[in-house]
Amino acid sequence: MEYENLSREELIQELKHANALLMQFFNEKDDNVQLAWTGNLGHWYWDVKKNVVRFNWLKVKALGYSEAEVPENVGYEFFTEKIHPDDYTYVMENMAEHLKGATDLYEVEYRIQAKDGSWKWYYDRGAVTLHDDDGQPVLLMGMVFDTTEKKNKEEALFENEKQLKAALASRDKFMSIISHDLKSPFNSLMGFSSLLMDGSKKRNEETIEKYARLIYETSQNTFNLLLNLLEWSRFQTGNMTYKPEMVDVQKLVLDALSVLESQAVAKEIKISTRMDEGLSILVDPQMITTVLRNLISNAIKFTHKGGFVHVDVEQMDKDVRLAVSDNGVGIKADDLMKLFRVDSDFSLVGTSNEKGTGIGLGLCKEFVELHKGHIWVESEWGKGSTFIFVLPQ
Repeated sequence: MEYENLSREELIQELKHANALLMQFFNEKDDNVQLAWTGNLGHWYWDVKKNVVRFNWLKVKALGYSEAEVPENVGYEFFTEKIHPDDYTYVMENMAEHLKGATDLYEVEYRIQAKDGSWKWYYDRGAVTLHDDDGQPVLLMGMVFDTTEKKNKEEALFENEKQLKAALASRDKFMSIISHDLKSPFNSLMGFSSLLMDGSKKRNEETIEKYARLIYETSQNTFNLLLNLLEWSRFQTGNMTYKPEMVDVQKLVLDALSVLESQAVAKEIKISTRMDEGLSILVDPQMITTVLRNLISNAIKFTHKGGFVHVDVEQMDKDVRLAVSDNGVGIKADDLMKLFRVDSDFSLVGTSNEKGTGIGLGLCKEFVELHKGHIWVESEWGKGSTFIFVLPQ
C-alpha cells in the first residue's frame, strides 16, 4: 500500500490496525512468545511522547519478574533504573544523542540488575522509526539480546590469558634466576676457593680468614636464595600445600632468628625483640617462617655494619601484627611501588654487596594474602624501613 496517497483519516485507521496487531503480538501465550524470541532476541517499542514501552515479555522474565510484577503501563524508567551505576551515564547519553538525530542507531551494551540482585548483560539496538510534523521523535523500535553468557566466557578467557601471562612471566623469572643469579655466586665461590688454596699454601692466616669469611657469606646468601627459589617454585606449581595449625608466634620468630643469627653476627648487627607473650595463631608455620626469614634477612642485608634490627609482635583486637624494623639505607619513594612484585626485575644490592633475586618480598605477599592478611612497608630513604604484616587470629 502506498501510504502517501492516503488521507489523514485513512492513515489513522491504518495506524490503529497496526497497533491492534502489535497488541495481539504482545498478548500471545508464552509458547508463541518463546517461538518468536528466536536467538535470545526480544523486541521493544517506545512511545516517546507518552513514555510507554511495549516489549517481549521474555525481556523482563529474563530478569526474574513475572507478568503480575510488571505495571500495566511500563515507562522507559522501569528498565533504566535497573542499569548498573557504572553504565547508566553511557546508556543515557547514547539514547540522548540518538533522539537528537546525532546518530543513526541507538546501540549499547550494559549491565542490568535482575530481581535477585544479580547482574545480566544486555545488548540493546534500536532506532527512531517515526517523527512528528516538527521532526521530533515519536516512536523508537529495537531489539535486545541477553549477552550474559557471552560476557562470562569473555571474562573467563581474559582471566585465562592473564594467568597464562603470569605463568610465562614466572617461567622467565625462574630462568633468569637460574642463568644469572645462581651462576654469579657459584662463580664467586669457585674464585674465593682458589684464592683460599693459594693463601693456605703460603700459610697467610689473614688471607685465609678473609676468603673463608667471603666463602661463608656467599654460601649463606646463596642458600637463602635457593630456599626462596624452591619455595616460590613449589607454590607456583601448586606443590606447596597450605597446612594451617595453631602455633606459638614467639616460637615462629625465634626459629627464624636462629637461622639468621650468624648473618647478623657477621655484620655486627644487634637484633632485639618485643613480643606479647602467649600469642597463638592459626597459620601454616612453614609459610609464615618463610615470611619472617625474608623480612629479617632483608633488614640485615640493607643495614650497615653495627646497625640494629628490631622485631615487634603485638595483638591488635582479633589480629596479630608483626613488624621488622631497621636503621639501614631505607627505600626511595619511587621504588616502593616496585616491591612485592614477583614479575618485576627490581632488586637491590645490600650494604655488603649482598645480591637478591627480587622474589623474596613477592613470596611474602603471596603467603600473607593466602592467610587473609596484608603486608606493607613504611620507609624513608637514608633512615631505615619497617615491614609490617597483619594476620587474622
